[in-house]
Order: sequence, then C-alpha cells, then structure tokens
Amino acid sequence: MLILWKEYSYKIEKENPRLFSILNNQNPTLESGNKIILDLRNQIQETELIKEKPALINYLKNRLSNNTIEIIAKVVTEVQNEPNEGFTASEKLNIMIQKNPALAMLMQNFNLDLY
Repeated sequence: MLILWKEYSYKIEKENPRLFSILNNQNPTLESGNKIILDLRNQIQETELIKEKPALINYLKNRLSNNTIEIIAKVVTEVQNEPNEGFTASEKLNIMIQKNPALAMLMQNFNLDLY
C-alpha cells in the first residue's frame, strides 16, 4: 500500500504540488486491512486531500483489488517535538496556523498559496 501511495503522489506531482507534498510528508497507517489513516497538520492539508480523495481512493482500489478501502484524515492539533521556529515558509505558516486557525480559512477564502 505504501508503495502505491508514493507512486500516486509522484503521478500528481506536477498537477498538484501541494498535495504531492502532503502525501510524501505524512506516512499513512493501515488499520484492519481497509482503513488508511492519515494524520494531517492543519485544515489546509485536509482541504487539499478532500479535493483529491475520490481519485486517490479509486487508484488504490484498482491497484490493490480491494473495493473496501477508505481514507480517514485526522487533523492533529498538537505535534510534539516540533521546534518553536520554522525554517521554511511552509513551516512558519503551519506554526502561524496552529496559533491562529482563522488564518487557514483566510487563505482558503482568498485562494492564497505559498510559493
């Protein structure tokens, strides 16, 4: 499953670099043979995953020959052992969103993106 997960992420790398980053930075866990659990850091990541979720599920179902696969995304509110200061722009943004979740909604409403 993890090999196909990475394969799919590289398939969409040019079309959706944000989702590519999300799929490669968070490793999913498999529960009871058909539930894929993915811990996300914020609402923006969840929104991106929700947009692509049907295509990802179909890809995994077809490649694994398992029609009962489901993906469950959880936004983890507190990440332990994380530094107080971010080094990259996206890390700084994630820290700011953790402190003020309204920032994620603002970015989504105005279709803002980091480059």
